Amino acid sequence: MRKPRPWGVAKTYQTLKSTTPRARYKRKRKGTPRTKNTFRSRHAVITYNKFFLSVISLLMYYNEEVLTEAQTTRQLMNKIRKRQAKFVGHVIRRNQLEHLVTTGKFDGKRGRGRPREKMLDSLADWMNIEKPSEMIRKMSCRDGWRSMIAHASRHGT
Repeated sequence: MRKPRPWGVAKTYQTLKSTTPRARYKRKRKGTPRTKNTFRSRHAVITYNKFFLSVISLLMYYNEEVLTEAQTTRQLMNKIRKRQAKFVGHVIRRNQLEHLVTTGKFDGKRGRGRPREKMLDSLADWMNIEKPSEMIRKMSCRDGWRSMIAHASRHGT
């Protein structure tokens, strides 16, 4: 009978070298036939798919149900728009380089493809203002701009 090794003693290089990769692979494969058939079984796959689909549908509807029970709506986009509007108002009131970058046009060729969406255009849509130039004019009055942001955020996206 072989003498047991004490804890903490690692296998020596000789014992690792004596086992070939093929022998180690065969030893490892001995335990796998049971699991191999599990995933090849058609019944197991169908059962797994049914379970998976029921979990996904539960997750999809659960968040909406929680929101309706709490009588609230999703407010993340509304908060983002509100902060953007505050920041743009701050930038436009300061007649410096940021104002020029936000409102100015640049020389050169326009890139191919669909034009990029501008922040001023998206904010004008959110606030139901027809032209961004009209919105820029309204930004000069700080209190008026603040009340416009509050009104738009109440009626939201």
